[in-house]
Amino acid sequence: MKQSLGISILRVIATVFVVLFHSLGYYTHAWPFDGIKVNTYSSFDIVLNQITMPTFFFLSAYIFGIKVRNGQYSNKLSFFKNKTIRLLVPYVLWSIVQHLLFSNQFEPAFSLNGNLFYGILHGYLHLWFILVLFFYFCFFYLLSNVWCKFGKTTSILILLALTLISSCTKIDTNLLCINGFVHYIPFFYFGILISGINLKQTRSIPYLVLCLCGIVTLTLFTLYIYIGQKTNLFIRETASTFTVLSLFLIAISVKKVPCRNLEKILSSLDQNSFGIYILHHIIIWWSVQQSFLQPFLNEHFIFAPACIFATSFCLSWLLSDIIRKNKFTGIFLGERIK
Repeated sequence: MKQSLGISILRVIATVFVVLFHSLGYYTHAWPFDGIKVNTYSSFDIVLNQITMPTFFFLSAYIFGIKVRNGQYSNKLSFFKNKTIRLLVPYVLWSIVQHLLFSNQFEPAFSLNGNLFYGILHGYLHLWFILVLFFYFCFFYLLSNVWCKFGKTTSILILLALTLISSCTKIDTNLLCINGFVHYIPFFYFGILISGINLKQTRSIPYLVLCLCGIVTLTLFTLYIYIGQKTNLFIRETASTFTVLSLFLIAISVKKVPCRNLEKILSSLDQNSFGIYILHHIIIWWSVQQSFLQPFLNEHFIFAPACIFATSFCLSWLLSDIIRKNKFTGIFLGERIK
């Protein structure tokens, strides 16, 4: 079982889902330059949103947990320096880029008031994920001596408590992305919890858990689809948790890919997933605002999202690879200056 391959596959799947999610944004009235409303896309986006971000946080925490337990983050100064370069610097740089490109679109839809500093402190559009991830790494690293000693029962009880807290807590401000931090913390902790389980020694357990997860997930999502957004948030987060775990167990069971070329493609997508996440949203936002494209987007609301997805995904992949490998621009995607 090659867990590294499974993690790559799952990260690629989550990356595809998040690009697809934003490719439908023009038709869900989530942005200040909406086109026609397509209710089917809105429902689909809700389901995608319950999978994509939880998966990203889960995977980040899983890898983080393994490295902490293996002593790879023993140097505190090196850890914080690495996370600052990897996450905080790109966050600030791309916030500035987006502000220069789209600042006229922020008020009133996103309450950024055209203020760059305000936007950076409150999570700049889709970049909020990077800021929250940075805070998670710092927070759980400082508490690593505590959670590393937790037993399985204690860890599960804490996971349940965090899920209840995140479901019930309502915060009026989003300063430093506090809402995102509280909402997704169960998924990050869940990844840390799973990182402490040696799946190689419990080969039968993943498949038994997978069956249970599949049944529970199907039941909860069926309930969620019928009731819609009125579904209790706790049920939605529970469904998301089981879905993420199911996808994870399926992914890590993959031992190899059918051909060498596919393996290279997966590796490239995995390495550029961070860049694709940052760039695709910028490409989509710029594209849907072009007046010459809007008639096409409104008339072909079935074909157009597929075009948006294919174009933004491939272009962001290409640009990410170029930016990441260049010694001068690599810092924009968290690479150290060479």
